Amino acid sequence: MKMKTKFSGILTLLLALVVQISFAQEKTISGTVTDDSGLPLPGVNIIVKSTTNGTQSDFDGNYSISTEVGQSLVYSYVGFDSQVKLVTASSSMMNVTMAEGETLDAVVLTGYGGATKERKSLGYAVTTLQADAIENKPESDVVRSLNGKVAGVQIVGNSGATGSGTNFVIRGRSSINGSNQPLFIVDGVPFDSGTNQQTGFGGGNTVTSSRFLDLDPNNVESVQILKGLSASVLYGQQGRNGVVLITTKNGSTKNLNKKFEVTVNSSVYQTQISNLADYQNEYGQGADNIINPGYVGNWGARFDSNQMVAHPYAGQGDLFPEYDGLEIPYAAAKNNVKDFFRTGLGQSMSVNVAGSPGNDGNTRYNLNFGYTTEDGYIRNNGLTRYNIGLGGSTKLSNKFSFNGTANFSSTRVNTPPIAANNAGGALSIFTRTLFIPRNLDLNNLPFENPNDRSSVYYRSDQENPNWLTNYAGSEQKTNRFYGKLGASYEISDNASVSYRFGLDTYNETQEFKAAKGNVTAPYTTGYLRTTSGTNFIYDHNLNFSFNNLELADDFSLTTQLGFNARRDTYEQFGQSSVNQVVFGFFDHDNFIDQTINDPVAGSLSFQAQQNILGAYGEAAFDYGGYLFLTLSGRNDWASTLEAENNTLFYPGASLSFVPTSMDGGSSDALNYLKFRGGYGTSARFPGVYSTRTGFNSTASSVLDSDGNAVTTNGLSSLLGNVNLKPELQKEFELGLDADLFKKRISLDATVYRRSIQDQIVGRPISPSTGATFTADNIAETQIEGVELGLNFTLIKSDNFTWQMDNNFSASENTVIDLGGVESFAYAGFTNLGNYASQGEALGVIKGGYAARYAQSNITDENPYGTGVNGALLINPGTGQILDSEGDLGKDIETIGDPNADWTATTINTITYKQLSLSAQLEYTHGGDIYSQTASQFYRRGVTEVNVDNREGTYVIPGLLANPTTGQLLLGDDGLPIQNNIQIGANDLYFINLVDPSGQGMYDASHLRLREASLTFSLTEKMLEKTPFGNISFSLSGQNLYVKAFNIPDAFNIDPEALSVGTGNGQGLEFQTGPTSKRYSFGIKATF
Repeated sequence: MKMKTKFSGILTLLLALVVQISFAQEKTISGTVTDDSGLPLPGVNIIVKSTTNGTQSDFDGNYSISTEVGQSLVYSYVGFDSQVKLVTASSSMMNVTMAEGETLDAVVLTGYGGATKERKSLGYAVTTLQADAIENKPESDVVRSLNGKVAGVQIVGNSGATGSGTNFVIRGRSSINGSNQPLFIVDGVPFDSGTNQQTGFGGGNTVTSSRFLDLDPNNVESVQILKGLSASVLYGQQGRNGVVLITTKNGSTKNLNKKFEVTVNSSVYQTQISNLADYQNEYGQGADNIINPGYVGNWGARFDSNQMVAHPYAGQGDLFPEYDGLEIPYAAAKNNVKDFFRTGLGQSMSVNVAGSPGNDGNTRYNLNFGYTTEDGYIRNNGLTRYNIGLGGSTKLSNKFSFNGTANFSSTRVNTPPIAANNAGGALSIFTRTLFIPRNLDLNNLPFENPNDRSSVYYRSDQENPNWLTNYAGSEQKTNRFYGKLGASYEISDNASVSYRFGLDTYNETQEFKAAKGNVTAPYTTGYLRTTSGTNFIYDHNLNFSFNNLELADDFSLTTQLGFNARRDTYEQFGQSSVNQVVFGFFDHDNFIDQTINDPVAGSLSFQAQQNILGAYGEAAFDYGGYLFLTLSGRNDWASTLEAENNTLFYPGASLSFVPTSMDGGSSDALNYLKFRGGYGTSARFPGVYSTRTGFNSTASSVLDSDGNAVTTNGLSSLLGNVNLKPELQKEFELGLDADLFKKRISLDATVYRRSIQDQIVGRPISPSTGATFTADNIAETQIEGVELGLNFTLIKSDNFTWQMDNNFSASENTVIDLGGVESFAYAGFTNLGNYASQGEALGVIKGGYAARYAQSNITDENPYGTGVNGALLINPGTGQILDSEGDLGKDIETIGDPNADWTATTINTITYKQLSLSAQLEYTHGGDIYSQTASQFYRRGVTEVNVDNREGTYVIPGLLANPTTGQLLLGDDGLPIQNNIQIGANDLYFINLVDPSGQGMYDASHLRLREASLTFSLTEKMLEKTPFGNISFSLSGQNLYVKAFNIPDAFNIDPEALSVGTGNGQGLEFQTGPTSKRYSFGIKATF
């Protein structure tokens, strides 16, 4: 009875509040917006503060908007200071003069409710990028267009191949085993950005596309990145890794000042391999300076020795009679690697139609069509994408508003096989291709047997890479629909209710094939794997908003309450076949044996479903327009945990103090100053099937006595843990924003600390349980970092400006506790991979190493003082280094840390009249990379690095030691014996020096010219007799220059490489291909 009485009282108060605020006086405000010289400003955004109600000034600077007494109008325009004007009972005509400034993001969209917030009210870091940072670039992947532009954001492509996957990480990797990719929100609804990798990196997962590839960069209006937990609290556990808010032109809420406008973006571009090595053309195939046409090493005789050598196919007999017994001059094939690749051509076209019928600006629509086709620098690698979408909104006279979007994309990506070279069963065009002998004329050799069409090459243990580009590879086809329907009702001037339904669904088919006639198991007899996966995201959101509730003089409250329901489903079916019947025909009916348990990918058919219910709320207090406090919280209920642990509440708070908004607080020197701080929490709920022990089913695994196939079941190696809880994240951040000297200098600085507790990792258990491990909440990590943005307007005059935008970030990610579990690999190989190791940085690389001696290494467990650091230990019998694993049987050790010490970017834009030149230069300091490509360049002897003293001898500096124990050998004087054993170049490089993994580790510090562009815009006078509103032409290039300071120059290695697919790996490069560079020419026209 008491509960009922309390509820009735609350309902009565709420109703009274709604009734009270619904009697506010409605007014229409008109006026003109001009600059400080009196000229009208068209296109100024005028928005009713804390609402989505807004308009724009017309060509003459005039505007008209409906609002209420007591509300405030926010005027914002690119390059000018925003202004806020209070609407009073006497207000009707409000003319506004705007002063020049550099505030590009005075109003930002930050949360579920869809309402905007002023920049100064935010207590956390938000970065906004406009369309011009993304559109008309020579890049089909919208995420890669963001690279280097935002502090604290790390974007790494898995390969230079067109359409390959992309890793996107904000403020470091917070989870050891879970996903660290951010949440994508497109036009207000969740958008799946996953990478549906079917295999490990040995099976070629680096070229599997990430699903944000389905977005057309030319249809993006803006991108906002919420980095910290205090900014993403309302998004719940889905927002734990940051949130990327993408507003497309179809989903734009910006009102138009034109009834009809057409914009066309068109660009053509070319893609090239960015970093081929500087190959030497003095020595060729063989060993010890002697020619041998069957060797993979390039340690043979000099080319100027005027010798003849057997043709690579001289021993093929009747297969190639024209080469049988043939001898050819021993000479360099100077472009044998370069000619294997090509210059790929691409083009993109986007047409956007926008309009706002009527004179009130309450209705708008947008239609968009995009087409992109791109060929990679590898033959038979390419992408084709179609995008079509529409969107619109309308505000009715009865206070109802409706909005919606509908988008369809069709994406196809094909590529030859690319896989980590040292993985078992890896089939890859890059196996030894970058290191082929300098005299091997690869591109003028037949690549297939004329009888059975099997691969033919100079060695029988490897496929001809030209055969692979023709008869093996993968293809992805994705058809996708995503969109939303939304409605809102203005209960009163200050209260509204809204509902939004979002749907994101796609069907993705993947095919991997290899014709019979290759030499790599399990593909030798022909292989075909096909999968079809269907993904759905259903998202419902109900929101109640109360805006600008005056609690006292200069003290107001804006609050929202909401409910969110999200359901994710993924269903996949697949089949693989071997033993191809007819060569080159890829249909499962053309193969003898089929299974759903693939020898490379495992089970191909599965289903997964996850449901999340969330209730959230936010209260934003504004005192005097200079002090802002925001309290927020969300409670999630998730379906992947047992009832006792499936709910969690995430609180958050942020504070913003803007002293320059106080009377007399600003000056010509200090235009804007904000101190901010935030606290936020989030969580990671585990994936499906972590709390229950499942069965593994193997179809047709055995035959009964009658010859019938029998399906067998067995326990999973994972023991379910009913007590499993979500991982918990907590973060504090402090920041400072400032604009100085009429905004000629802008500063944005943030420091943060994030603690991740109850990390879910695999805990080994006794085999007597029937399993080998169970998931448990036993680990803890911590991330500390700093982000800095510092922008300068160096020169500004009527016709000339020079703008310099800089950002800097540094972070440390440390494993605090593993709960008694030993260090374990979570990416790469167990003997060479990224490890979680207590007390060390997350992701350190552990592996074998060249054994060394140092007195500081001596312990009771290590009496001989061997370790990673110190003087090299040399085998007294061979003069070669000792391998910690192969020779001494030592455990692997930490040989590198892939986490960069810090990164910095400077973007310089120089504008003279209608001409604009921009360049983005980046520097990364520290962070280690294991480069198998660099090791193989050393081993094979094909680059200019290995030219000097090829015919001489070498002495490896070091100390002689017992070749099985590593104990130092001492001379008659009792001192260690220095090595003086001479060995040849072949024994040094090909046989020994780079064998231990640690010898392939490099400091990845590097300098990069990420982007450069030149744009020319026609003047209004040039266009006055044409139907065009504006026309611009642009030339641009991407990834134009890379200099790695600690890797030999001749190798031309780009440290921004990753061979372990989209996931948590980093700093591991296993020959999955160089990066690419691109050049483009684009036109943008509006009429």
